[in-house]
Amino acid sequence: MTDRPMPLSRRDILATLGAAAGAASLWPGAVPAAAVELPLSSRELWDWVRAQPVLQTGITYLDTASTGPALRTALVAEYRSREAINLNFGEYSRAWLSPAAVTQFVQRVAAFAGTETDEMTFTTGATESLNLVANGLPLEPGDEIVVTTHEHAAHLHAWLLQARRRCIVVRQIAMPAPLGDPVQILEAFTAAITPRTRVLAMSHVQYSDGTVLPVRELCELARSHGIVSVVDGAQAFGMLNFAIRDLGCDFYAASLAKWLNGGLGLGLLYVRREWLDQLWPLTADGPAGWNEGGSFGLADPADAELRSGWPAALRKLGTNYRSFVPLFQGLSVAFDLQERIGRARIEARIRELAIYAQLKLQEIPGLSLVTPIHPSLWAGIVSFTIRGQALKPLASALAEKESTVIRHVAHSSIGFEALRVAAHIYNSHDDIDRLLFGVKQHLA
Repeated sequence: MTDRPMPLSRRDILATLGAAAGAASLWPGAVPAAAVELPLSSRELWDWVRAQPVLQTGITYLDTASTGPALRTALVAEYRSREAINLNFGEYSRAWLSPAAVTQFVQRVAAFAGTETDEMTFTTGATESLNLVANGLPLEPGDEIVVTTHEHAAHLHAWLLQARRRCIVVRQIAMPAPLGDPVQILEAFTAAITPRTRVLAMSHVQYSDGTVLPVRELCELARSHGIVSVVDGAQAFGMLNFAIRDLGCDFYAASLAKWLNGGLGLGLLYVRREWLDQLWPLTADGPAGWNEGGSFGLADPADAELRSGWPAALRKLGTNYRSFVPLFQGLSVAFDLQERIGRARIEARIRELAIYAQLKLQEIPGLSLVTPIHPSLWAGIVSFTIRGQALKPLASALAEKESTVIRHVAHSSIGFEALRVAAHIYNSHDDIDRLLFGVKQHLA
């Protein structure tokens, strides 16, 4: 039993293409989000939402924190884009890679994310975004990076690789679970700062226990000490209603394939404008954005002219954007859906399901929540343990016998282990009830 949504069946593909045929044209982005009217009542709305992503029938999927199923209309838009590439690549490039077209799309994403157009670039996911920052910052031997013991491996090891390569020092803050209040977190980060600290790296929402860190206050702390702030937003973007600029961070990495349901292989990186000139690109196919005044050898004049009109961060750091365009055409559909429903309403629904999960799970004898109960420290992820119960086999049994997918999370180095429930707006209270039934069946 896999812990990811199953791929589209042939019937799914035909049904989806048939439904979208009237709205989709040859060129990408042609499936309008406003093609149907949203239901007015909440019950009807969430029933309608449940039909939008690709979810296997009969599976209770409660693991958006690993991978969010893509929207069907997003897959149609991506398909149309790839079809156009194959029909006429030259025309496609002129239509979708021109400075005007690229700038218009980046403006769309920046408006949704709450950033300036020149501060946004795109990647294959939060992992690449975080590695781009770790590789690109001008760090010296002995410089210290402060992270927590609950960082995702992709974030932690981005810095550990640089520690081995450039002799920087990675210091982890011990973070208990559950945490008590925001002050406890701020005090822990403050105590970890030394004269050698150059970076505070943190998760917006911890993937392990669902803790929502006080990111705005932590970024203020970093700035007051002249320290760079790097935020892993993989579990927050699409779940929480916020603007990146309001956090005050220097860098923000996000996955667009989890809570935004934009499809695998999509990520973004926010770079505060004052840092753009100091950050080295991860890849380079020419001098665009980093060595335009002192290049040598030959460069493609047409490509240089094309890229010169792109927004600043994308011009410098988005070497592979041309390969991402079909995916991003599908992503526009995901943005439209969130904006039509309302991001505040989406967050409220996710929190409603999380509250219900917390209440129902606590009916189970021996079960303890490791997600904080402080109202500002939790959102859509609920993690728990069960006294005397092997957790990994339980997660496997739920998937194989009850068709209910949750995630086993473990950090052996700090003795952390939990089962994680991540419900999104396409989930329901009935899904939580099925989870509860499955756990009780296994423990009986």
